[in-house]
Amino acid sequence: MEELQALQKKFMEIQKSGGGFKLSERIVVDIIQKILDRKKVKLVFTTNGKEYVAEEKITKEILDEVKKSQGRISKIELIKLLDVTANIIDSKIKDLLTRDRSLNFIEGSLITNYYLDNMCSEINELLKYSGCITVSDLSTRFDVSIDFIKRFVKERIGTSINGKLFETRLLTEDYVEKQKQRIRPILIASTTPIQLSYMIENYQIDELIVESLVKNLIDSGIIKGKLSSNVFEPAIYAESQFSYLKGVLLQNNCIEYSKLKNIGINKNEKVYIKEFLMKTKSFEDGIFLSEFFITSTLKNNFEYVFLDNLSKNIATNLSSVFYFELTEEDVMILLDSINYKSKSVHIINMNLIPTSIVSNFIEETGAKLKEEASLQYNNHITKMKEKELAIKKAETEKETKDKKGKKGKKGKNTNEDEEADQSSPTSLDLTQEFKKKIQTIFFNLPNFEDLNDKHDTLSQLFEVYTLPSLRQSYSQYINEFIKSKSKNANDPKTLMNQIEGEFFELSLLQKSIDLLNNFSSDSSYKSNLNAIIAHICKKFLSNLFKDIITYQMIHMKMKIDMAQLNDPNQRKEILKNFQDEDIKQIFSLLADHLQNRNLTNFIETLKENCKNLAISLASVDKKKEKSIIEKYQSELFSRIDQNFILIGKMNKKDYISLAVDMCLSALLKSGIYMKLPYENWSLPILQAIFTTQNNKNLIKSINMIVELLKVNEADIDGKQEEIAEAFKNLFNSY
Repeated sequence: MEELQALQKKFMEIQKSGGGFKLSERIVVDIIQKILDRKKVKLVFTTNGKEYVAEEKITKEILDEVKKSQGRISKIELIKLLDVTANIIDSKIKDLLTRDRSLNFIEGSLITNYYLDNMCSEINELLKYSGCITVSDLSTRFDVSIDFIKRFVKERIGTSINGKLFETRLLTEDYVEKQKQRIRPILIASTTPIQLSYMIENYQIDELIVESLVKNLIDSGIIKGKLSSNVFEPAIYAESQFSYLKGVLLQNNCIEYSKLKNIGINKNEKVYIKEFLMKTKSFEDGIFLSEFFITSTLKNNFEYVFLDNLSKNIATNLSSVFYFELTEEDVMILLDSINYKSKSVHIINMNLIPTSIVSNFIEETGAKLKEEASLQYNNHITKMKEKELAIKKAETEKETKDKKGKKGKKGKNTNEDEEADQSSPTSLDLTQEFKKKIQTIFFNLPNFEDLNDKHDTLSQLFEVYTLPSLRQSYSQYINEFIKSKSKNANDPKTLMNQIEGEFFELSLLQKSIDLLNNFSSDSSYKSNLNAIIAHICKKFLSNLFKDIITYQMIHMKMKIDMAQLNDPNQRKEILKNFQDEDIKQIFSLLADHLQNRNLTNFIETLKENCKNLAISLASVDKKKEKSIIEKYQSELFSRIDQNFILIGKMNKKDYISLAVDMCLSALLKSGIYMKLPYENWSLPILQAIFTTQNNKNLIKSINMIVELLKVNEADIDGKQEEIAEAFKNLFNSY
C-alpha cells in the first residue's frame, strides 16, 4: 500500500513538472498518425483540423447536449457544438438509437421520450384551458410538421392525451359534446333541407367539425336523414316529396317533370320517379313521355277512347284525354304501349286520324275522280286533234306560198314535237275548281266532328295526305285511258308485257304447287291441291291463253273481236281460222291442257313452242321473282292492316277475307306464293296445307278460326270477342 502511494505521488510530481524539451507540432502529428495507423486508438479530426477527439467522447458529448437542451436537440446544432462532420454525427446518432430506446430521431432532431411526454402534458394543459387547439398551432408551438403532430396525437389520444382529433383541430370530449348538443335539436326540428353554413352562422356551430358531427348523428341513428353537398335533408322531407308525388299521380294520373324541381328534386326526374316506383310498388305500369309521366289509368283512358273512335272510323282529339301537349314522339310511345302500328294513323295538331278515313274517302270519290279524269282526258285529246289539224293546214298553206318552206318546216316540226311532249296526257292534273269541290266534301265528313284546331288540321290532312292520293288515283285513271286507247289500237308491245307478267306469275304459282305437292301424299290433301289448280286455271291461265291468241292474231293481221275472244266457246272457232297448221296444233294442245286443268303441261308446252309463235318469253330469274313476291307481300300487308283494326266489328264475309289474306301471308313467309279467292271453300284448303307444317300455334289458331266462322251470319255478333281473340293469336303465330 505504501508503494502504491509513493508511485502516485511520483506521478503527480512528474505531471506538475515542466517538460524538459518541447516536440514540434509536426512531430506530434506524425506520432499520432503512427498510433492511428497501428489502430491503437480511434480518434476523429475536428472540422477546424487542430484537434482530435475520441469517438467515445463524441457519443458522451451528444448525450450531454441532449440533457442540456431538455431532451431535444437538432442535428445541425450538434454539428456546430461538437465541431465534427455531419456523417460522424449521423453515425453516432444511429448507434445511440439502436442502444437506447428512450431516444428518437424525429424530423432532424434527437428527442427523448420524456420530451414527448412533456409535449402530451402541455397539450393536455392547453386543452383544459381552451378546449380547442388547432393542429397548426401545435405544429408551430413544438416546431414540428403538421403531419407529425397528427400522427403523434392519434397515437397518444386515449392514453396520454385527453381529446379528439378532427381534420385540423384537437378538441376535448366536453367541447365536442357541447357542439353535438347544439346541433341535435336543430336537425330534429328541421322538416326541410338545411345548409350546414346556416347552422354555423346562426347557432355558433364549429364549422370545422359540424359535418363530422352531423354524419355521426345520422350513422348512430339518432337523426334520420342524409347529408349531401353540405346540406342536411331530413327523412321526413323525402317522405313528404314521395307523398306529394303520390298525391299528384292519384289526382291527375300524370306529373310534369319540371314540377319535381319545385319540391326540391335536383336529380334526374326520370331516375327519381323510377326510385319512387320501386319503393312504393305503385304506378309501375306507367309510361315515361318526353315531358310527363302518366299512370296506366290515363293510358287505359287513351286506349279506350282511341280504339272506340277507331272502330267507328272517326278521328281522336287527344286534348279530350290529355290536358297537356303531346309531341309526336309521345304519341308514338302511346301507340306502341297499346300494340298499335303508328303507320295506320296521321298525327296532326294533337289529333289521331286513321289512314282508313283518307283511303275510304279516295275510294268513295273514285267515281267522281274518274269522271273528272275522263272529262279532262277527252278535252285534252280534242284540243290536241284540233291543234294537229291547224298545224297541218298551216303547213299546207306555207308549202303552197313558199317552196323553200321545207327547211322551215323541219324546224317547226321540231318545236311542235317538243310542245307535244310537254302537253302529254300524263301531265294532266286536277283543276282548282275540282280540288275546291273535293275539299269541301272532305271537310264536311262526319269523321271529323271533334278535331282539335279543326280548320288547320283538315287543311294539313287534305294537302299533305289526301290530295297526293287523289292526284295518284287521277293519274292512274289517265294512264288507264291511255292504255285503253292503246289496247283498242292493239298495241303489241303493251300486250306482250302483259303476257310476260302473267306468265311469270303463273310460273311462280306452279313452283309453289310443286312444293305443296311434296308435303303430303294423302288423297284428300291431293284433292285440295287440285281445287287450287282448278282455280288458277280458271282465274289466271284462261286470261293468259286469251292474251296469247290476241297477240298471235295481231301478228297474223287478223280481225279481232274481243267479245268472241272473251267467250271460251267462240274462242275455239277463232282457232279453227288459223291458216298455219303448226300454230293451230300448238294452240290446240294449249286449249286441251287448259280444259283438262293441267297447269304444268300448259306452261311446259308454251315454253317449248313460244319460238314458233309470235311471242317471246324470258325465263323467270331471281330478280323478277323477288319483285313479284315483294309486290304481293305489300298488297297483303296493306289489306291486313286495314282490316285488322276492325276485328270485333266485321261481318262474316270480311272475316273470311281477312283470314284468307293472313293465311296467304303466312304461306308467303314460308316461301309459298299462292292466290285463293275470298270464299268459304278456301279456308279448309288452307287449313289442310298448314296441317302439314310444324307451327303448332299457327295450326291451332287457323283451326279455331275455321270452326268459329262456320256459324251463320246472324250469329256472328255473338262470337265477335272469340273471333277477335283467335285472329290476334293467328297474327302473333307467324
